[in-house]
Amino acid sequence: MNGWMVICLLMSSYLLTLFWYHAFYHVCNRHIVRENYQKKTIPTAMGISITLTVVVLICTLPGSGLAKQDLVLLVSMLMATCVGLLDDIANDRRIKGISGHLQMLWKRKTFTSGGLKAIILTGTAVWTSTQLTESWLEMPIGATIIALTANTINLFDLRPGRAMKAVILMLLVLFGWIAFHSSISSNFLWKWCIILIGTCLAYIPKDLKGYAMMGDTGANALGILLGSLCLSAFPFGYQWIMLILLLGIHGIAEIHSISAIIDDNKWLRWLDQWGRPKQCSADEPAVEPEDIQPLPNS
Repeated sequence: MNGWMVICLLMSSYLLTLFWYHAFYHVCNRHIVRENYQKKTIPTAMGISITLTVVVLICTLPGSGLAKQDLVLLVSMLMATCVGLLDDIANDRRIKGISGHLQMLWKRKTFTSGGLKAIILTGTAVWTSTQLTESWLEMPIGATIIALTANTINLFDLRPGRAMKAVILMLLVLFGWIAFHSSISSNFLWKWCIILIGTCLAYIPKDLKGYAMMGDTGANALGILLGSLCLSAFPFGYQWIMLILLLGIHGIAEIHSISAIIDDNKWLRWLDQWGRPKQCSADEPAVEPEDIQPLPNS
């Protein structure tokens, strides 16, 4: 992939994300809203702009057409986006964590939107792993990595810009890995990483200012994609390292608050707050210009 193609992909993904963001902002602000950590009501599910950007660019990119891996990632991303959108619309925040949803299903025989999301995302992760791995030994490891990556982005999506920073960091690690391992042949990994970087760079200023939340719609889609790309790029031995890290994050999250851990460490707190305007930590959150207030529930 030459330099001009990289620049074109970055610019296209950046501009297209802004287009979809502004196209959906007022729709979400009227119909899909949620209280943020400051108990202020803002639009959510804005991650739809990320999915639409990726789908349009991958499907229209000039070249040899869609490879099998492209189709697998597109289907997985669309599944994750749809189930995340349903969860954002349901807006049931009474149950927290995977264990909470599983307990509701096991003890009370009650399906929550989060429980349904977990089941569908797990099935999506298993299917995706079967398509991207070469043996039955690798498949369960890959499926676990994809599912845990998706939920990890959800765990970080509790403050403006936090999840996006985690996504960009993972993309930079992937980008560096691909660049320094010439044996990884494929424009497949390059184009997906470049498109996602351009998309995230366009979205993160909005996220940092607290204008809206990407919601499970965006967190699920980005998590599924990141897990799948890591599965495609990293050798099996490195996948084990990633799996251990993800299990560690989830184990900690079940016992302690991720936000509390970040706030107690000055370096993590600085990184978490970097780029976030002061108004996002004040009483009044930032709002988009020409904001339209949500319609009252009837």
